[in-house]
Amino acid sequence: MEEGTGQAGISRGTVQRLVEQEGIERQTSQKLSLEQREEAFRFLDEGVSLRQVARQFGVNPESLRRLAMRHKPS
Repeated sequence: MEEGTGQAGISRGTVQRLVEQEGIERQTSQKLSLEQREEAFRFLDEGVSLRQVARQFGVNPESLRRLAMRHKPS
């Protein structure tokens, strides 16, 4: 959404308000169940490449990378 909003000269907040006002259902990025995420994190911890794990679960490697970054303990 960010890429398209910047190109159109519309803020992300404006788009979000319009989506809510119109009752448009947003696609969630949670394609993996909690169990699948835990399994994916185990594979990554065991040294399986991010691309291989993403391919196994049918998700975008960049999305999995972001999810893994949020999952890391501080």
